[in-house]
Amino acid sequence: MVNGSVRNYDGELRNIRVRIMALYGDELRESTVNGRGSFHFPIDTGAYLLLVVADTEGGLVILDSRPLRVLWNDESIEIDLKDKRGTPIPEAAPKRDRIH
Repeated sequence: MVNGSVRNYDGELRNIRVRIMALYGDELRESTVNGRGSFHFPIDTGAYLLLVVADTEGGLVILDSRPLRVLWNDESIEIDLKDKRGTPIPEAAPKRDRIH
């Protein structure tokens, strides 16, 4: 189990999702953050990529990403978003009709 908390976010904490993707295998977990900034994942030990994503009025924004190695059954992580503006995920450009 990984327990964590998000702090120093300028927006609404309930708009944040934390995702953990295994670097080996196909395990993917997602957790929403509660009003106090807490989240948790039931995952095994191993190597992961952690992503912090916010649903904003302007669309999805990646606020933070980091590698994570889980060594114990009861890991705890803290994510400090102070001064992080994030990277907006651009919308896909419309497909152009092909002329043959």
